[in-house]
Amino acid sequence: MKKLTGVFISLLVVVWLISNIIDACRPMRIYPMPNADVSVRGQKRENIVILNTKWKSKESILSLIEQYNCKTMSIDTVRKYPIFCRVYYPEKKAMELTILHDSIAFLPSADIDAYNEYQLLGIDWGYNKERDDSIWIDVNSKSYHIPFDKAHYPYIRNPFLLGRE
Repeated sequence: MKKLTGVFISLLVVVWLISNIIDACRPMRIYPMPNADVSVRGQKRENIVILNTKWKSKESILSLIEQYNCKTMSIDTVRKYPIFCRVYYPEKKAMELTILHDSIAFLPSADIDAYNEYQLLGIDWGYNKERDDSIWIDVNSKSYHIPFDKAHYPYIRNPFLLGRE
């Protein structure tokens, strides 16, 4: 009986190791959650989940977010909303996500704000054309204030460049 128990425990450990190796090899993917977006009084917040972050380094996650922002960030979107936010979350089993045909749905019974403790990164853009035609960008509570002009569009699309200058 002891031998059978030892074999069973060894088998469980091997299965656990294999599943973790498979998880580590899966590529990360980003999905915006369209039914969890919020637009109130001219402000817009996009909630975005990143799948397969469990065994990934912080640098690789930030690099993926940076690439996503460069591909999807529109200067017109920043102009349209006085405050525009993107909040990135890692995938959590409790989030009740449904993935269908390369898009992700957040089940309506859940509340995205309940997962703020898991937030990976938040980026806010604030624009006030009437005041001084400049923009402030807040990346995880580090703020930058720059002119809103063509020379600064790369920084607006990719706020990570601001920290490198």
